[in-house]
Amino acid sequence: MTNQLPRVHEIEHHAAERATTRPVVSGMQGVVAAGHPLVSMAGMRMLMTGGNAFDAAAAAGFAAAVVEPTASYTLCGECVAMVYDARRRESVALSGQGTAPAAASIDAFRRRGLDRIPTGPGRDAHLSFTVPGAVDAYLTLLETYGTKPLREVLAPAVHYAERGFPMYEYMHRMLAIPDTRAQFALYPPGGDAVFYPNGRAPRVGERFVQPALAATLRRLVEADASGDRLAGIAAARERFYRGDVAALIGAFSETWGGLLRASDLAGYRARIEPPLSTTFAGREILGQGAWTQGPILMQALGMLATRDLRALGHNSARYIHVVTESPKLAFADR
Repeated sequence: MTNQLPRVHEIEHHAAERATTRPVVSGMQGVVAAGHPLVSMAGMRMLMTGGNAFDAAAAAGFAAAVVEPTASYTLCGECVAMVYDARRRESVALSGQGTAPAAASIDAFRRRGLDRIPTGPGRDAHLSFTVPGAVDAYLTLLETYGTKPLREVLAPAVHYAERGFPMYEYMHRMLAIPDTRAQFALYPPGGDAVFYPNGRAPRVGERFVQPALAATLRRLVEADASGDRLAGIAAARERFYRGDVAALIGAFSETWGGLLRASDLAGYRARIEPPLSTTFAGREILGQGAWTQGPILMQALGMLATRDLRALGHNSARYIHVVTESPKLAFADR
């Protein structure tokens, strides 16, 4: 038998060489699930010091932006969430989806010789920048449902960025991919120095520090100086979206030919909306709005609800055909 290379999901879950990946963890009062133990610890720290689930979620989100950058977490990313408030018995959809810059017109891309909006890595990555939605989503979650001051919620993320954390297997492997290294050498400016100190990807177990990211997080902590919880959150939002952080983001984008400007950040706010809903198999199913695949799910389930799936036989050819074609038809209506 030949040795096979680990598959992607095995790398992601550290399961390539081991039958089990993580110990069973149990508790009595709360649980935080995340992609890295340090992110879970950030959330648990909120719960163990009197915070609620929303404090924990915000702390984990900020911490993930530090600890899991190769898993698509970043302060300049997006955040969508389905939120359930047990006190109000209410479910809402939180949209931290970034909006396109005001200058991102069809003509703007055509003038650059493009027939589609660039996505992903490459020399034109700066043309795909949208307004950072994640930060305001976390602040909105904390402001509306949380109990803790922002400085406490940010403390774990600041600690991980300033003091560093041990490089772990998945992040090391992602950084060691030649295409990843080539991208950071090309773009963004300075990215190579951050993620490849000493000219290489940090080895597993080596301390990985991000002082520039720590400085940005510190700006939000410094804004929260009033002693009033809500005022502190509002001040941090002001500094990130309308203050010096926004100015730096806008200047960076403009310098490298991007369309995003500080004025785009100034008008942004995450939204709390009623979720979409439908009934399937006697259960209420909730979904996000059109900025996700929520409408696709609702429509696909609506089609499946008209069929007797049990009568088709589990995993029969007819069953698989119906289950597969329903979302395909829904996607065709997008």
